[in-house]
Amino acid sequence: MIIAHAANLDTWYAHMKPNCPVATGGVVHAGQVIGHEGNTGHSTGAHLHWAVRFNGNFVNPRLFL
Repeated sequence: MIIAHAANLDTWYAHMKPNCPVATGGVVHAGQVIGHEGNTGHSTGAHLHWAVRFNGNFVNPRLFL
């Protein structure tokens, strides 16, 4: 799932369960559940891959916590 926060800022969420409560193109609000962590690939348990893209480049997400 990719959420566009502004023209130059979006957050990416991966390895989530496929039953997403947000439809493509839908609007989300602060605090809203957008999905549930899943167990994909060769992982040993449920996890979430979270990334931040700012001005077209992936950046350290700690800057946005």
